[in-house]
Parts: sequence; structure tokens; C-alpha cells
Amino acid sequence: MAASDAGFVNNVLVELRNALRKHVEEHTYSHVKLIENTVPINNPDEDDYSVAYEAIFEPSDLEHAYLKIAITVDGYVQIGFETRARLAERLGSNLWTARKAFAAGRELVSTHSSELVSFVRLVAQGGVMLRVGFGFGLLGFGSIRAVVSPGGFQSFGLENPRNWDWLKVLSEEQSGASWQTIVRYKPW
Repeated sequence: MAASDAGFVNNVLVELRNALRKHVEEHTYSHVKLIENTVPINNPDEDDYSVAYEAIFEPSDLEHAYLKIAITVDGYVQIGFETRARLAERLGSNLWTARKAFAAGRELVSTHSSELVSFVRLVAQGGVMLRVGFGFGLLGFGSIRAVVSPGGFQSFGLENPRNWDWLKVLSEEQSGASWQTIVRYKPW
């Protein structure tokens, strides 16, 4: 990597990290604490990229959403929304596989700090939910999809919608369907 490329990547990393910190400083979140990790452990057996910074929004209970944002040394962002283990505990469901996995999220996108902070704000307001497919109980849960209300999605202010294609807009028909459960989160 050329020195100018390294400087650009470092600037992106610093900009994203500072934007998250500033957002948290300007808001009072009584139900989550921000845990920052500037020297995360990287496991080359699990990932083909190295993380330089992690921001974990650790909730005080299962009613508030868990959010983990990681920024790679290359300036890309990974987002993990809620964990499968926490979701299973909240739903009183068995979890047979992928206990460490996130319920929803996205790996390695290039995003602007304003867009990332806008997403954190949406989560903090309780605007991101999980649509869990039928099959909990003894069978465990089926498909899981992160969803937002139409108004929440419009307020998001996306600069690059492809980065956020893992978020689906929840229609009225879907919110009342019997084959699924909509897991809503309280504001932080």
C-alpha cells in the first residue's frame, strides 16, 4: 500500500471512529454502554481482514438492541446487529448452531461517517427490528431478517443504498403475519 493510500485509509478510520464517539457524547443512552476496542484480536483463521477498531453498544438487558461496529485497517465497516444467542434467550428458543453469530448485519462496506451515525441513531431510537421466521421452540428459529419501518428507512438518509440492502422495509402485511415474530427493541 502506498503511503498516500495508507494516509487515506487512516483518515477514514479516524473519521468513522470520531463520528461514533461524538454521537455518543452528544446523546444520553442510559440502557447501553459504549465499549471501544482500539486493539482488537484478529483471527486469520476466521477472517481474511484485520480489524483496527471496534465500537460495541452493550445493552443492560434483552429489551435493548446489541450493536457491534468494526472498522478494518483498510477503512471498511462491519456491522453486527444483535446476536443469535441473545435473540434465542429473549424468545425462549433453542439455539443449535452459530451461537457467536450475529442475527443480522453486513460485512465490509465502504460508508460515510454520516450514514453510519444515522444508522446508530436509528438503532438507538428502536427503529431496527428483527423478523424471525416460524420455527422456534424445540426447532429453534428459522430465517432472521433486520427490518425497519417505512418512515425509519426514509429518515435514514442513505448515500449508498447497496450498503444497506440487508435492511428490509417492513410492510403492514408482514408485521401481522402468523408465520413470523417481529422482535422490537426499546430506545436506548
